Amino acid sequence: MAVSGDTVIPLAKRLVDYAQSLIRLAPVAGSLDSRRKFARGTAVIASFMAAELVDKDLRDLPDKDLEGLYKRMVERAKSIPDGGDTVRDLTGALRQFHSYMRNCQKKRRLSDKGILAPPVLLDRVDVDLLSRDEYLEIRRRIRLRWPGTRKEDHRNIATCLVVLGAAGLRREEARLLRTGDGHH
Repeated sequence: MAVSGDTVIPLAKRLVDYAQSLIRLAPVAGSLDSRRKFARGTAVIASFMAAELVDKDLRDLPDKDLEGLYKRMVERAKSIPDGGDTVRDLTGALRQFHSYMRNCQKKRRLSDKGILAPPVLLDRVDVDLLSRDEYLEIRRRIRLRWPGTRKEDHRNIATCLVVLGAAGLRREEARLLRTGDGHH
């Protein structure tokens, strides 16, 4: 652990506490890939935070200042040429870190939830286009799954998602849809 004179550096102490709290969880400890992702994310957080907070404990920061720190960190990451992976790693790790801060350090939810939103990957669409026959078969299966007039909303929502998916809707965009977005 990082030591300054005879005292532990507050940032190092907080990051070690964070890591210890998550290592006990099965999803983090489950696979080698998840452990590597966790280690990479923790290293990215540490390097960005160290620029501002070596002698401060994040627990002692007011919620507004903590949110401002996250925002500055993400902006710095976005300013790195070809830094898309760094932005992705940082925002993912910060989401997990802020969950720890809320659950273990009594911090409140972020007022600007967009700060830690995953970066949109405009160059990647993971969609397989549907033929007309495949689309009609899916519509038939939807009608079989939810027959009758009581389930019309379910059928309409499912159909809407199929059509939007076939048109190239990304998972993150689908996740952000509201219930009324599919109604005409």
